[in-house]
Amino acid sequence: LLTAMKVLNFTRNEQETIFKILAAILHLGNIYFTRMVDDPGHDLIQINSKSEIEWCSHLLALNDQGLLQKLTHKVTEARDERLLSPFN
Repeated sequence: LLTAMKVLNFTRNEQETIFKILAAILHLGNIYFTRMVDDPGHDLIQINSKSEIEWCSHLLALNDQGLLQKLTHKVTEARDERLLSPFN
C-alpha cells in the first residue's frame, strides 16, 4: 500500500491522514450501542465503549463529546430552530 501511494505521489502528510481516517473507521466498528429506558419509558441509545470514542476523536481531531453526541442524537432544523433529540 505504501509503495502504491509513493507511485501515485502521495505526500507523507497525505499518507498519514489516510491511515488516521482508516484507523478511525476501524475503531468506529468497535463501538457497541445499548438500549436504555429513561423515566418516562422512552428508549434511548447509550454507548459503552468510551475508549473507542476517545481514539476516534483523537485520530480525526474532533471533540470527543461532540462525536459522542453526533452518534447518539439527531438534529432537526425547522426555520431558525434546531432541535436536538436522542436516537431511539
